[in-house]
Amino acid sequence: MDPQQNLPLQPNQYDFLNSQPAKNKSPFSGGSQKQKTLIFILFLLFVTTVIVTALVVFRQITKKDYSLYKQLLQQQTEIIRIADAGTTKAKDISVKNYSATLATVTKSEKNDTLAYLNLANVKINTKILDATKDANNDKLLSSAEANNQYDAKLTELLNSLVSAYQKDINSASVSSASKTEKALVIKLQNNAKILVGTAPKP
Repeated sequence: MDPQQNLPLQPNQYDFLNSQPAKNKSPFSGGSQKQKTLIFILFLLFVTTVIVTALVVFRQITKKDYSLYKQLLQQQTEIIRIADAGTTKAKDISVKNYSATLATVTKSEKNDTLAYLNLANVKINTKILDATKDANNDKLLSSAEANNQYDAKLTELLNSLVSAYQKDINSASVSSASKTEKALVIKLQNNAKILVGTAPKP
């Protein structure tokens, strides 16, 4: 027997040049088509959730606060209500004229404030707003009318309402406001100065 007949084949030292490198498997490779589709859908859902969450957080951080303007609307509504009553119930002509002027100016301001909030997509229920009233003010004026002090108490009340209103207007910061907001605040501030200065002495 030939002694070299059953010798095992020796590996060629250059075999590595001809061998193919192992391919990296994709995370989506292998498995059935349904599995691949499911994995892809789950991945899309995850990415969508992350994006939506980020947008919500960003919106909350950058969301503008309109609470001051809502408060001004409530004050405007009450001033108009009390001033309108004064135009018919007051006896002194100067008090009547002041009440009429105050009602007219504040109605215009209220319309401007509502228009600004509407432009900013801030929803205001005007029916609820107009139905809101301060019962304490009604009691004060009813008592004053019964004691023949209506004009004096009306003037005092209107001055108090306008002063509080002016204080809140002046607290509005317009350093980073839009042109529309700046124009509104400046108008409200200027009107408040004039009204406070023209109020009759109680």
